[in-house]
Amino acid sequence: MLLRLSIFMIALFVCPVKTMASDWQFGYRGSTEQWSASNSLFFSESDDYLHQVALDFSVDHKGIRGAATVRKQWRRNEHNDEIILTELFVDRSIYDWDFTLGKKRLDWGIGYSYRPLDIIKSYVQQPTGVYIEEGAWLATAEYYTATGSLTLILADSSTQQETTKPQQKGGGIRYYALIDDWDFQGLMYFDDIRKLSVGGSAVTVLGDSASVHVSALWQSQYTQLSHRLDVQQYFYPGDPIYSEAENGALQLLSGVTYNFENNVSILAEYWYDERSPDHSQWQLLIDAARQQKAHGDLHGLLSAERQFFSAHNTVQHNLLLHMRYDGDGWKPLLDLLTSPQDKGLIATARIRYQWREGHWLELGGRWLTGANDSVYQQLPNEQILFLQIDGTF
Repeated sequence: MLLRLSIFMIALFVCPVKTMASDWQFGYRGSTEQWSASNSLFFSESDDYLHQVALDFSVDHKGIRGAATVRKQWRRNEHNDEIILTELFVDRSIYDWDFTLGKKRLDWGIGYSYRPLDIIKSYVQQPTGVYIEEGAWLATAEYYTATGSLTLILADSSTQQETTKPQQKGGGIRYYALIDDWDFQGLMYFDDIRKLSVGGSAVTVLGDSASVHVSALWQSQYTQLSHRLDVQQYFYPGDPIYSEAENGALQLLSGVTYNFENNVSILAEYWYDERSPDHSQWQLLIDAARQQKAHGDLHGLLSAERQFFSAHNTVQHNLLLHMRYDGDGWKPLLDLLTSPQDKGLIATARIRYQWREGHWLELGGRWLTGANDSVYQQLPNEQILFLQIDGTF
C-alpha cells in the first residue's frame, strides 16, 4: 500500500513538468558480476554470477523531490524485479529554520571506506555492481548560524530492500561548525536498537595538497557474536554461535589524503570497530573448522558458523590504501584493504571511462587473498570480476 501511494505521489509531481518549472533527471545503470568460489572452510558455494539493470528517475519541483528506481536482477536459477522509492520529501523554510519531511538520503559520515557517523542509514562503499541507496523516513528541523548549523531529527530506517541489518527508529541532535580551516560536527542520537549513540568528526586541509579526517562513534548497546569452539572442543552439539547483548562499543576512523600535481591522489585510512569479533575469536574458530574438516563432513556445523561472517565489520582492525588518477575521461583506481592482525588482503582495481558526457563505462576486479589463516581467505569468493555502465540524461 505504501509503495503504491508513493508511486502515485511521484506521478503527481511528474504531471506538472510540461507546464511548470521542474527539474527532472533520468538515469540508467547496468552491471554484471562473475564470482569465483574460494576454498573456504565455511562456505561450499560454487561459481556464480549476478546481472542487474536499473532505471533511475527523479523530479524536483518547488522544494519537493521524488525519486525511484526500477531494478531487475538475474542470478543462477532465480531472478527478481522491484520498484524502490529512494526519496520522497518536501523542504520548507520558515523564518530562520529549514524543515524536511519525508524519505531522504542523509549522509553525516566522512571517509572513503567506512563511515561510523552514518547512523541513520549506512551504505555500501565502492560496490562492484548496481547498488541502490535508499533514503530513510525522517523529519528534520535545521537552524543555520554564522559558522554552522544545528539539526534536530526523528528518523525511521525501514527499507523496502532485503537486509540483515537492524532497522531502528529514533531521534537526536547534530551540530556542525566551520572554524578557521576545520570542519567539526558532533551528534547525539537515541534509538530502539543501539539506545544512546554519541559521536563526532573533524576535517581539515593541510597546505595546498593534503587533508586529514577523523571520526568516532560510541554506542551504549550492541549485539556481540561469540562461539563455543576451540581446537580441543571443535565439535559442539548444537549451534556453536551465540549472541550476547553488550554495553559500550567504540568505532574509530582516521585518514589522510595527498593530491599530487599530476592528478594522482593517495588516501590512507585506518578504522577500528569494537563490535566485531576479535583476532583470537577468529583464530579459534578457523582452527576448530580445520579440525572439523579433518574428522569428517560436519556441514551443519560449518553452516552454523557462517553466522560469524555477518558481523558489522568482519575484523576489528582495518587499514586501507586508495590510489587514483583523475584523467581527462579516464579514472583508474586501486584499493588495497588489509587486516593487519592476520595479514588478510582485499585488492580492488577498476578503471572508469567517460565515453560521452555524463555516461561512464567501468571494468574491474576484486581479489580476496592473504595468509592461510586470515579471515579474508575464508570468505565465499576469491575473485569478483565486474563490468558496469551508467549514465544520466
